[in-house]
Amino acid sequence: MAHFRTMPIPLSAEQVVDGGAAVAPLTPIYIQESAARRTVRASVVAALTLGLKIGGNFIIIPLTLKYLGREQYGMWIILQCIATYLTMSEIGVGQTLMNYQNVAFVKGDHTTVNRLLATGFGVCSLIVIPLWLAFTVVLAFFPVSNWLLKDASGHAAFLFSAYLWLAGTLTLIRVPLHVFPSTLLGLREVSLRNVFEFVTAFFMLGGTILTLMLHGKLLALILVLNLGWIALMISCYPLVHSRHETIRFERRFLTPSLMWPLFANSSFFFLYNVGLLFQRLAGNLLAGKLASLGEVPEIFVLITLFRVVGWGMADIGSQTLLPYMITFPTRGRWDRVVFFSKLCTKLTFALALSYTAFVWVYADLGLRLWLGPGMFLGYGPLACLGGAFLIDVLFLSTNNFMRGHNCHRQLAMAMATYALLSLFLGLVGAKWWMPAKPLLGLCAGLLLASVVAQGLPLPWLTYKWLRIGGRKFVDHFLLRPALLVVSAAAVIVLFKAGVNTPLSQRILASLTLTMLLPLVTWFAVLGKDERHWIGEQIDRLKRAGVASLAQNLP
Repeated sequence: MAHFRTMPIPLSAEQVVDGGAAVAPLTPIYIQESAARRTVRASVVAALTLGLKIGGNFIIIPLTLKYLGREQYGMWIILQCIATYLTMSEIGVGQTLMNYQNVAFVKGDHTTVNRLLATGFGVCSLIVIPLWLAFTVVLAFFPVSNWLLKDASGHAAFLFSAYLWLAGTLTLIRVPLHVFPSTLLGLREVSLRNVFEFVTAFFMLGGTILTLMLHGKLLALILVLNLGWIALMISCYPLVHSRHETIRFERRFLTPSLMWPLFANSSFFFLYNVGLLFQRLAGNLLAGKLASLGEVPEIFVLITLFRVVGWGMADIGSQTLLPYMITFPTRGRWDRVVFFSKLCTKLTFALALSYTAFVWVYADLGLRLWLGPGMFLGYGPLACLGGAFLIDVLFLSTNNFMRGHNCHRQLAMAMATYALLSLFLGLVGAKWWMPAKPLLGLCAGLLLASVVAQGLPLPWLTYKWLRIGGRKFVDHFLLRPALLVVSAAAVIVLFKAGVNTPLSQRILASLTLTMLLPLVTWFAVLGKDERHWIGEQIDRLKRAGVASLAQNLP
């Protein structure tokens, strides 16, 4: 027998679906299986995907260095960065499309779902076509290779421009296809969407390894990975249609009147995503201009450790709780929003700080064993990138929750400012502050960008959103995380963990961190109510397993 559930409808999405004001605050939806099972299954697949992506980086980086060499790998990193920036032409249409389709699907209005699907594809296509023409003209008539590379001349410059055009063209072809994976989420096929993400990650890993082992170079990598990705995105449509026969992607469903709402509501998601992308990619892109191609992999490795591996670990907790966080206000439980915001912030920061401390202790030794000599950029850049990572992670959980509650406009502006400051201060640091050590100056600029555009505005935005007392906010969101920083720093200083530290001393430092940080987190950082809740969940997990844990969340 189907389970009956009611879901809240966002007003803006309701207006798009109905063409007028919202007429009912709640609309029933019938679900064939329990929410707990679906949530647990989706979370398990998401965790597997994260593990595959993290593990894949540890395999791909040394393999690519071996088969391509440092200079070719540096060019590949820059090509990937630019291609990723081009995907921003999607401007967040996928997120808006998912929200609107969700509302229409809840109401059983499959015609509107089809209209949104076709119109979303049309909006992305109208953006991509002129962008591709402009991209082609710029590459044909301007010295783009000289803009992006420090030493570009002759044959190398021509090859870079040709590879960039091919990679950019295939990337822009992918942009309108984002509507198909987004529709999986719009129709609440979260598990299937996560399976798609897992298959995509597996293909990217396997395709890269196979291409390199068959001695394929940059051209082969560009073609194999992009064409395979395009095929996987297209395959989402027959998957959607097989699950929901009434969902069709046809030209007759294209609705011009929906284009502007889709475009306008996507703008703030776009600004937020710009900031996230610049966190991961700005350093790599600037390094190609400020240093030689052979030095680009060195900064890429450090950025990957923090912005891909570390960020993925820190992000999974709040993303898992997000479906519950969205429902709390509609049930009059804002106290639960505050509670889980505090809890997630503390646990996420504790995890991120522990990871950063272990990276610090084993950085030079670990990178030498992993990638060979000469791949460690130094403890100065490591300190800057690690510090920037911790500043950004501190409010990662509340950022995700604000986006889930559609309270992200000012947050989006802060992220857009962060993107601009990353470029500007990165250049200033490399060119004027430390011209003799440009990569160290670049990392220092990125750290300052995090301080100015994340460390200053995000506490204020979070405080206004949570609506709690100032003392309580400072205590739980600033002072208690700072206690963890002091504890980790004391251990590192005590054992003098750093360059040329003996292995035995590193092991002692890591063992001390392993024992100390959990104790500080449990007894000094977490509150009594938070420890009580965690204890309850552990008891439930022991008694009834993971499904009971998901069902009994407050």
